Amino acid sequence: MKIALLITFFIFVSAGPVCAIYFLSLTETDCLEIDQVRVILDKSRQLEEQGLLQSARQGYKQIDLYACRRSDEQRYAIDRMMMLGKNIHQAYDVTMELIAIYHQKHGEYPSDLGDIRAFVPDNYLQAFNGFRLITKDDGTVDIVTGLYGSVSFRLN
Repeated sequence: MKIALLITFFIFVSAGPVCAIYFLSLTETDCLEIDQVRVILDKSRQLEEQGLLQSARQGYKQIDLYACRRSDEQRYAIDRMMMLGKNIHQAYDVTMELIAIYHQKHGEYPSDLGDIRAFVPDNYLQAFNGFRLITKDDGTVDIVTGLYGSVSFRLN
């Protein structure tokens, strides 16, 4: 079962940069042993180095949720998960401000996030690069941050 969980992790990670990594087959009694934690930790670090903050955060989160025993690796994963989450939230706030400025200046929402990318501060670019903008048929715009899977935030 646990080997299947690790394979599931890598399948989700390889599926795309802003991909929720969920171990849906875990039960309350299943947990990750330290060798499995280390594999996920290494992959999450690689994703973070590649600038895929949302995917890295999801990997760290799995360690927090499913590690069998408390360890230095788990504490590290929790710290990274919290830091990346904070960075993604701050990048979202900046993105929303920039979209509002764009809307005020142009009378419409940007057609894609590339229209405001040049104005995003460097320290938020990695998180911003994981965002997606979706324009709906009714004219509203959603931002998908990748922080909570496919949760969208409506601009009103």
